[in-house]
Amino acid sequence: MSAGRLGRSVRSGWVGVACLLALLPASGLRGQQPGASPTTGVVRGVVVDDGTGTPLEGARVGLEGERRGVLADSLGAFEIRGAPLGFNFLSVDHYGFVGMIVPVDVTARPQVPVELRLPASPLVVEGITVAAEHVATMEQRLRSRRRSVPYAVRAFDLERLTRSAATTMVEFLQFEGSMFTVPCPARTLASSCIVRRGRVQEPVVYIDEVRAFGSLDQLATYSPHELYLVEVYSMGSEIRAYTHNFMHRMARRPMALFPIGLWGR
Repeated sequence: MSAGRLGRSVRSGWVGVACLLALLPASGLRGQQPGASPTTGVVRGVVVDDGTGTPLEGARVGLEGERRGVLADSLGAFEIRGAPLGFNFLSVDHYGFVGMIVPVDVTARPQVPVELRLPASPLVVEGITVAAEHVATMEQRLRSRRRSVPYAVRAFDLERLTRSAATTMVEFLQFEGSMFTVPCPARTLASSCIVRRGRVQEPVVYIDEVRAFGSLDQLATYSPHELYLVEVYSMGSEIRAYTHNFMHRMARRPMALFPIGLWGR
């Protein structure tokens, strides 16, 4: 066979293969290169009072080991997307009730919503209604204090903290609070400081109304979903953080709040 005839034969062969591939159904090609199997699913459910069946709005629901969660809506319903397939542990918590950790099998198929029934906490001797009123009282006191100071204040509430994927609270404030951190000068005990108005300074940090020595270093030991509320005063000069345990205590007996110090302003 001459070189010219060989070349024409090879070209016609490739044309034939191309035509054959064009005639094959797309599903057949996909069968040769299947897409990746689902690795996550959706967990849906409802949180209710075990004694009365009343929906528990604002209940925190999340997967153990994950650093974010969701809040139940006014009907007590919740939905967690992106849950890893297989057996997981679902945690649920609400003020005035005993928290629970329950196993859940996450599949790629639609699942029957789970019902989480929380018993009333025996520590809340006044009753659930009074406990809810106490939490509302503390929230009002916190709002009133924020309004009373002549400084800029940013407050990050439960929903925003619960949904955050930040690893630590300091990381959260860097991303969402526009807080810029730098190493502290050698004379300070803390390792992280902030830059405010062109100066490096160590912020004053309170956790549950107790002064945190080490400021941002101690705040960095908390992840956002461990906190109920975080207040940032005067561009980070003073930070007040409140844990869920603190709010559980306040559900039993509200306390007076200490004034904002804004030390050295």
